[in-house]
Amino acid sequence: MDTNRKIIAQSANPDLNAKVGKVAPSIRIYKTKNHNRVTLRWRVYDNSWARLNVAKSNKQTLRYANELKRNKDGTTTRYQLVKNAESWEVEFIDKFLSEAEPIITLINIIHQSIKLLNNSKTLEAKELEHGEENE
Repeated sequence: MDTNRKIIAQSANPDLNAKVGKVAPSIRIYKTKNHNRVTLRWRVYDNSWARLNVAKSNKQTLRYANELKRNKDGTTTRYQLVKNAESWEVEFIDKFLSEAEPIITLINIIHQSIKLLNNSKTLEAKELEHGEENE
């Protein structure tokens, strides 16, 4: 963020051609019936991505970011991040990924555990239902 501020402050200088950063993580919490889910998504914040989305019953909402595609495990490849980033951002992305890796892994383990727990509850309920029918 400080780098972006410096670039913006010096934008009147015609000798400088640095661009503000575009790639940033976005942490979201989704609430579902059984549990809340935390996801880390990467977005490209670039003025060219500001666009009107009129798909929802003609209500216009302005979007400022394009979400990068994620793998099946919910992660985004470093290649995708670096491809969309300014060159000076790569160091920050790598630092964030190395520091966040244990947290990302823990979140994925918790999600998988909740999924397995919900599946076992469903199976148990079905077994109880079938047991009552047989009596």
